[in-house]
Amino acid sequence: MPKYISFKNGNLEFMDQNGVKRSAPEFLNKGAKNYRFDLESNILEKKCIQCHSYFVTQKLEGDQFFDIHDEDEIHYISTSSGYHGRCKKCLNEHPAEVGQTQYDLTDGSNEYQLSAEANKYIFQVAIEKGLTKEDSLESIVLLVKKHNPVIYTEKIK
Repeated sequence: MPKYISFKNGNLEFMDQNGVKRSAPEFLNKGAKNYRFDLESNILEKKCIQCHSYFVTQKLEGDQFFDIHDEDEIHYISTSSGYHGRCKKCLNEHPAEVGQTQYDLTDGSNEYQLSAEANKYIFQVAIEKGLTKEDSLESIVLLVKKHNPVIYTEKIK
């Protein structure tokens, strides 16, 4: 029996050491190929897409997965997105120079100037959700609008 079970998008079921069919957390659909399950320790691990190191994320106890990750190693995003694609070390190696670089998003009628930090976040959301950068920006704006229906006239701090 192998030590690890790998996942593919669309197939989140696996057999544990006792031959019981289990289902991995739904967020694996967003990047299943970067996760593996350690059959000996019942630990779900996430691979950093940059350094290719694996990090402990969740432990299977009974029928449920429980979060046991170290936030200093890898960032937990949400129950729908799971964990960041890069570990904290790789994220911190090349931090965006906030306010240094501006990016244009032009759709023909609108033009927006975004900081490097904002652009990086939009790009990260796009990767995690499998969207284009423009669709990512729109989904973020709609989410903010849904949860904060106030018209903002000042910069959010």
